Amino acid sequence: MPADAIKKLTEIIAIEKKHNYSSGSIGLREKPAAALNHVLVSGADNVVAIQLDKIGFADKVLVNGHNARRACDAVIFCQIDKQGFILILDLKSSTPSDDNHIPQLISGDCFADYLLAVLKRFEKIEVADGWQRRYFIFHCGNNKRTTLPEDVQNPPNNNRADKAHILLVNNGETISLRKLLNKPL
Repeated sequence: MPADAIKKLTEIIAIEKKHNYSSGSIGLREKPAAALNHVLVSGADNVVAIQLDKIGFADKVLVNGHNARRACDAVIFCQIDKQGFILILDLKSSTPSDDNHIPQLISGDCFADYLLAVLKRFEKIEVADGWQRRYFIFHCGNNKRTTLPEDVQNPPNNNRADKAHILLVNNGETISLRKLLNKPL
């Protein structure tokens, strides 16, 4: 069950490795000098958001230069309408490129798989394959805005790292989680 898994992750993930969560909003932060250094994702009630790029997960095992050492900014486990979601996100201050963000998102995918295995093997929480994964790049580059319109008929096909939904956002902008996931507000 997603709720049990998220509750356990909230308990076992070190607090300094989590993004700030307060009053239903997740604060995604980058280095203060970055052009895009703060975005809020609102409307999250049952959530844990992990700062993967601050963990250095693969750095202790893999050689310098290996693509798996690249890490995205956030891996978020959440539940919306009884459905479990794993959101893999990265913040970019410049226009994203495939060479840059795909390995970071794939590393987020691997980390999510690891956490699901920890829940199953150590915590004895059955984590069925019912989690839906979604990939997002938030950026403040100068290319065309590709945010979701108010009434989305067809959600983006962003269920793979190489199909991430790339959204132009403003620094400090609040983004609705339900809107990102194409759920009724």
